[in-house]
Amino acid sequence: TTSMKCEIKDNNLKFISIVSRISLGREQETIFKEHGIPHVHFHSDISDRIKKEGWNPYDNNWGSYEGKNIIINIDSLLKLSSWSDFSGYVLYLDEVNSMIEYLVCADLPTLSDRRRSIMDMIKKMFNECDRIIGTDADINDITFLRMKQLGFDPFFINNIHKHNKGTKASEIFSYGEFMKQLNRLDKWICCCDSKSMAEVISNVSGTIGTDETSDILLITGDTTKTYNLDDWDKVIYSPKIIYGLDSTMRRHVFCYYKEQTISPKQMVQQVNRCRDIIELRYLFTCKNCCNYKYHSYQDVKDEIVDNDLYGCNTFKLSDEIGMYDDYLEVLARYKYNQDCYNTNKFAHFIKILTERGFTIDSVFFQTSIKGLKKDKDELEEEQERKFLKCVDTYKPIVKEHRDKCETDLITHYNNLRDKNPTMDHYFDDKTQKIQEYLRLPMDTIDKHMDLYRKQGPLETHFSICKFF
Repeated sequence: TTSMKCEIKDNNLKFISIVSRISLGREQETIFKEHGIPHVHFHSDISDRIKKEGWNPYDNNWGSYEGKNIIINIDSLLKLSSWSDFSGYVLYLDEVNSMIEYLVCADLPTLSDRRRSIMDMIKKMFNECDRIIGTDADINDITFLRMKQLGFDPFFINNIHKHNKGTKASEIFSYGEFMKQLNRLDKWICCCDSKSMAEVISNVSGTIGTDETSDILLITGDTTKTYNLDDWDKVIYSPKIIYGLDSTMRRHVFCYYKEQTISPKQMVQQVNRCRDIIELRYLFTCKNCCNYKYHSYQDVKDEIVDNDLYGCNTFKLSDEIGMYDDYLEVLARYKYNQDCYNTNKFAHFIKILTERGFTIDSVFFQTSIKGLKKDKDELEEEQERKFLKCVDTYKPIVKEHRDKCETDLITHYNNLRDKNPTMDHYFDDKTQKIQEYLRLPMDTIDKHMDLYRKQGPLETHFSICKFF
């Protein structure tokens, strides 16, 4: 990104930056604007502006931004379909390998139904733009394969500098020792592959929050805002952050991995959100070794086709010859690579660290998680106490609001569509979002506490609703 901002400003280039994470796009927006690059627009700000001014079906709303510098999520790329062409533009693909994997494999409502159309759009942009620049610390064969499928033979620059050369990395073999080492330091980042584990560690380590009264910033899937990691000395994050946000503060980095979600490559990406690591310490709870699932790429292809995974059969509807085969080839390679990683995530993590220049103390023992259950139980009790406190504060306000409505028919009529006062300042964003779906009477919310606090009961509730 540093090289790209200089290239853009020094040569007065128009650019479109395509990203797969909002946090990465927002960080780019800040960097480019601070560097003095004019007319930089983030796509969601444009959408908000259009909605505020009023969408006009007879007006080319997004077309009025043609010629401007745009940062856009790959999910939203079809918003640019009204543009006449992309000549004169430089396309910037930051974290290009992660972006291609996201486009090919992400099974999300915002992407699944539009995957083929987005791929068509990308090909149009590639063919019409002046130049394509992609950057990533983990460029692999999947990126080259996809580029060649689109008719490009990319010029590859391999940066041989090892940013973490000589940085010490050591394993911690017990949960108790992990927390002991974490709590005796003033500045650190802690990476987790589990939201629940991130919450346990943060609860034991200090005061959690997002303002000056807190000494720890906790970022999980429930976090809706983007924060500057360098504003906090202590940061804990789940797989909500794999790439996109960086910290330049010099500090220690800790990793607590249960080996259930992200790949070893993504674990190392999490670690490298800190650009100036004093020392890396990591704990793996299982260190499992298991058999591989696929013998070859063909085994993967057969499974994908037989089960129509990732909506691959929609590509058969394309008028373009070879599009289905191209997509199937890229998807199969990705799933095959993931299968290789899953045979031993711990060993692959160590291997990638070594390739990045880390100096590793190669002493291996089984990991103990003694004491973790006690801390989990305490977190559960603390979360329940906070939730009930919010309920106790909010329920009298709801009652007062309803009593007012009942005393005045007109007021009651005007408030039929909004029977409860806002939940802002009383409950967190996640609880408010769940309530938008559940619409339970607020005076009974404490009786259904598990629906707001635990994923399992909520999923069961929605499954039952869907069944009936």
